Amino acid sequence: VVQQTGSAFFPTLNASESLSAGEFINITASFVRRASSNDTTKQAHGFVITTVASGSAATIYYNGIYVTASAGLTVGSRYFLSTAGQKATTAPTATGQLSQEIGVAVSTTNMLVNFGPAIIT
Repeated sequence: VVQQTGSAFFPTLNASESLSAGEFINITASFVRRASSNDTTKQAHGFVITTVASGSAATIYYNGIYVTASAGLTVGSRYFLSTAGQKATTAPTATGQLSQEIGVAVSTTNMLVNFGPAIIT
């Protein structure tokens, strides 16, 4: 369960854009940004649990229990990366998109995050 914040287990990196709590993020050599299925260079590597202003340090969380910013998950359903750091219940199928499983719902508000490989469709 994700409980330790600011420790060596959860590094901080500067955000290149404003991030909202619950968004999935992509890590680059210099910063973090929203992950997106619309951009094959933006696979999901982690997520943030608090809102982060552009240029500010973001604490990055990796695999583990993710408490969503809102309810509405379907227990047992697999979730995939969508656009703008969001999740979807179906993988993208259009040519040139990034298909990546991000986890499975363990309750209506919690997801067990376990990033799958990023596959270009």
